[in-house]
Amino acid sequence: MTHLAKLAPMALMLWLLTVVDPAQAATWWVATDGNDTAAGTANAPLRTIQAAIDAASGGDEINVRTGVYPEALDITTFDNNTQLVSLRAAPGQQPVLDGETISAPVAITLVNQQFVSIDGFEIRNYSAAGEWQLAAGIYVAGASSNISITNNDIHHISSSHPTSPIANGIGIYGTSVKPTGNILIDGNSVHNLILGWSESLVLNGNIDGFAVQNNVIHSNDNIGIDVIGFEQWITDGGVPMELNRARNGTITGNHIYNIDSKDNPVYGGSRSAGGIYIDGGAQVTIERNVVQNSNIGIELASESALGSTRSIDVFDNEVSGSHLAGIALGGYRADLGQAIDITIQHNTFYNNATDPTNRFGEIWLQHHVSDSTISENIVHGGSGNVLISDLNDQLKNNTLGNNLYFTDNDVGVVKMPAGENQLAMTDPRFHHADLLDLRLEAGSPAETGSLATHGTRADDLQGRPRVATVPELILPNNTWRIFSLPAAAPAQQATVRAVIGDDILAPYGGSGNGWVLFRYDATLGKYVMPGLDTPMMAGEAYWILQMTGTSVALDLPPGSRPVPRRQSTACTDSRGCFEHDLHGSETGLQWVMLGHPLNSITPTDALRVTAATGICAGSDGCTLDQSADFDGANLLYNDFWWFDGQRYISPTAALSPWYGYWAAVLPDSYEAEAKLLISR
Repeated sequence: MTHLAKLAPMALMLWLLTVVDPAQAATWWVATDGNDTAAGTANAPLRTIQAAIDAASGGDEINVRTGVYPEALDITTFDNNTQLVSLRAAPGQQPVLDGETISAPVAITLVNQQFVSIDGFEIRNYSAAGEWQLAAGIYVAGASSNISITNNDIHHISSSHPTSPIANGIGIYGTSVKPTGNILIDGNSVHNLILGWSESLVLNGNIDGFAVQNNVIHSNDNIGIDVIGFEQWITDGGVPMELNRARNGTITGNHIYNIDSKDNPVYGGSRSAGGIYIDGGAQVTIERNVVQNSNIGIELASESALGSTRSIDVFDNEVSGSHLAGIALGGYRADLGQAIDITIQHNTFYNNATDPTNRFGEIWLQHHVSDSTISENIVHGGSGNVLISDLNDQLKNNTLGNNLYFTDNDVGVVKMPAGENQLAMTDPRFHHADLLDLRLEAGSPAETGSLATHGTRADDLQGRPRVATVPELILPNNTWRIFSLPAAAPAQQATVRAVIGDDILAPYGGSGNGWVLFRYDATLGKYVMPGLDTPMMAGEAYWILQMTGTSVALDLPPGSRPVPRRQSTACTDSRGCFEHDLHGSETGLQWVMLGHPLNSITPTDALRVTAATGICAGSDGCTLDQSADFDGANLLYNDFWWFDGQRYISPTAALSPWYGYWAAVLPDSYEAEAKLLISR
């Protein structure tokens, strides 16, 4: 067996592949027990992250170990980079940037930087008190490009100035004539922020090219995600007005909830914060996001009379529980802004406009909306009954049609513009509306035709089928099964007890009429029996045996949702891939149990293997056969095995929902940081 050459590891991420000369690249280590005069190696780490940043150059990697770092990082030395500098949590480590004991208001500042990634940090307790002084977790400005911000937990960022507070969790500002671009913001958690006039996650100014995906943004007192154009302070700084807008981006797969300005002092009790807000942005696709319990779910407007929000596609989103409106279009005043060329299709709006004093409907047409289409959406007004409302002010060349409408009762006000009010009210028959599982029951009136598909896709939000068709898993009596959850259970229902204990009403861990559950710990090389209150993870495989004397049907907890997905350059599916880390052994073949975490089949020829080095590195990754090329890559054997109760079988065609599999991880996967990608 030929092994891969031992090369320096390199981060692999969307858009940011760069060629690194291993002879030139260095790996720097930081630990709380280190010393800034040390060599910065794994055995002699530096003490501060800033010292590592100051020492690093293009192609280097900075690994930060677990600990609390009271620092404000200033990244200023990578402005001419052509190779990626990776600032990351060391594998398996949890570093924390904490501003509580220092006076700096911003945790990480990047100005005019290129090819930088920030991955895996907790960032907390940074605050500002000065007039128009910005507090932020991560602040990017100037003409920065090829910036990746991934898998960070940013919380408790705040501004306390009484009249001019401003704060961001993540702020990207294009403040130069040269555009900021190629920005990736993926997999972050941004929550519990006190923002004043500003936003949780913002892209503002001369920005051309961005992807905001798979983030969880919640419990903040102003806008969740904001894409902005035409703000005067950026033009005053030298950016021409025609370049002063964020454009050409995607907002995909994010979960946004509890965005409410009611208790934000600068708003005087007004509820006006959008979960997703396009304020003067252009050429943006908003797709497969979940927005819940925000003041306005999605808002497409412009606060500047000098510009418009233009060419926005809103596809396959799920918006519920908004206080004023599910989605709002147009200027909020007749003298401000326009919304032009907006397409809103195949979304689900449910039980929005919940504030009885300011109820503007599931869909709210404000001032100056033109050349826009609203069609093929499910518009369920809950008990509020306000479906579509409009201000009848400068609405031109708009098309509304083929939407499915419903309310829970026929009392109250149903507002709808001419041309739509003749459509019959029809119950879409959600799977579990009370649990916000808005998939459709079989036989739903929205199951067929254009409402059921967007383009050629027969699925909805995050790749999930619109119709709830995932079958139960039948567990025969006294028969071992290897299985995996085909969805992620809600946090409060994700334990062994909640997932399985409600279906097998028998003692756990016993014999006779009981049942047992095991997972295989490849690191320890043995089976482990989780406790009843241990969370079950989608994507992990388990062995189960039940001995009740009869077959048992195992179903998903109500409200289970698709597993989070991380987009990879080696994933050809635009909706993303689920990544399995292939934790191999340095010394030989390693058997691991992998779960198939999706609620639909995945053809085995669609599986890809990617790695930081070798044959499976690069923009396409490689196939299973290529990953087991013993003269080239030795990463993952090109077959899997599942147990049918009597024997092991190789699934030659596809991986299926509920199934778990054994995989043989080959030695080189350890050195190459190999991953298995599962897409739809």
